[in-house]
Amino acid sequence: MRLALRILIPLAVVIAGMAWVAVPLVDELTLKWFVRDLDIRAQLVGSAIEDPLADLLQDRVREPHDPVHGGSGVGGDLLGGLARADA
Repeated sequence: MRLALRILIPLAVVIAGMAWVAVPLVDELTLKWFVRDLDIRAQLVGSAIEDPLADLLQDRVREPHDPVHGGSGVGGDLLGGLARADA
């Protein structure tokens, strides 16, 4: 019994010390990973909609009062022309 306590008590102290050091480290690394992951996803979404949005805005600038494409001037909706063209 004494031999077991001589081994188990220091082992428990060492394991507790490692956990005390590891928890803040893992927490910091997880936070950095999460922020980096969100940044990458935001860049992916931004780059995915950049070209179609730029094309759509260029079409609106070129033909702002075109009723076929929904450009009815101020207050016109962007997709209104698509519904009218299909009808």
